[in-house]
Amino acid sequence: MHSRRLDNHVARVRSHGRCVHGGTDVVTNLQRPCDGCNRSKKADRLIVTTSGFLTARLRKIQLHSGVRMIPAFDERGYLSAGVHLASLDEVEARFGRQSEVRRVQMESLQWLVKLATKAGVQRLIINGSFVTERSEPNDVDCALLTGADFPRDKQAEQDILDGLPFLQIALIGQEDFDYLVDSVFATDRQQITKGVVEVIL
Repeated sequence: MHSRRLDNHVARVRSHGRCVHGGTDVVTNLQRPCDGCNRSKKADRLIVTTSGFLTARLRKIQLHSGVRMIPAFDERGYLSAGVHLASLDEVEARFGRQSEVRRVQMESLQWLVKLATKAGVQRLIINGSFVTERSEPNDVDCALLTGADFPRDKQAEQDILDGLPFLQIALIGQEDFDYLVDSVFATDRQQITKGVVEVIL
């Protein structure tokens, strides 16, 4: 699970006195990596990198044209590399009905989308085994990009920070969001590229 990858990285850098990420169940202060890391800062502001992910322009075209499709799984059970736009109904049809575990995870995700919309979250990415072909996924990894007017609703913000069952939530700003999506969510623990899903808010 990618939340463990974050936490493991935190432990390593803290052992030599450099705080890189702050991350537990809810990541509220994710920072860029220090010079001691092998992960480099992205110079551009692409939503995703040249490994096949969408650029900001292409994402905008997809969002406004309505042309989108969650791709089939590859031979490893992953989505093809990229950020794949989908409505909440599309996410439920593809990932949220195949087992009891998936159904209860989907209920939490639906509640998170309601809270995110009320609070003024700009974007919501879902990752982890929930967006693979695994029948009983682990917790759903979620990255939430705070918008310019965030928080519009203080109670909704607090409910997100308090956490929801089966969800690992990162509530973060633009640079940290880009880093998480570009560098952490883009591969599995074996550095195999894979795709993620963006829920249209």
